[in-house]
Amino acid sequence: MGANRKRNGVCATPKLAEPEAKKKEVPRGKLLSTFRKMSMAVNKDLESGRSVSENRFQVIDKHSIAEPDQKIIMAQMYRFRKRIVNARIDVYWLREAGGLTMLVPYLLTHNGSFLEGAHIRVFTKSDAKDKDNKKINEEQKSMAAILRKFHIDSSDLHILPEFAKPPSKKT
Repeated sequence: MGANRKRNGVCATPKLAEPEAKKKEVPRGKLLSTFRKMSMAVNKDLESGRSVSENRFQVIDKHSIAEPDQKIIMAQMYRFRKRIVNARIDVYWLREAGGLTMLVPYLLTHNGSFLEGAHIRVFTKSDAKDKDNKKINEEQKSMAAILRKFHIDSSDLHILPEFAKPPSKKT
């Protein structure tokens, strides 16, 4: 038999490396032009006698900001560093899709987050017709089991029985 024979449905011939001439060339268009622009800017700065670091990548101390626009920007940047006391996270659970809906709120309640210690409220829809209490209780028990699986307190679980009902004109 030849070198290409198959053993148990698998080809036993080793794959040979492609010759250097057949390898694809890496497109350099944008990368090369960006590099040229950057090197020309650095050379221009060096020829003018200025330091390269005078114009580029300046580190701004938060206490040295004088312009009001920059103060607003810095306040926005530090907004999530303050802890929110007695925070509450509302989660509207429409269907189980692997638990990713509950992962983010769960992580936000842990140490190091600005919502550390927040209380999670879970709202879910009910498929029960006409406020069938037995069906609602079953759904509440199954949802509580899902929340326990994610290590989330199920004491603040709300079942919305009239979820499919269209909104009233009053509201």
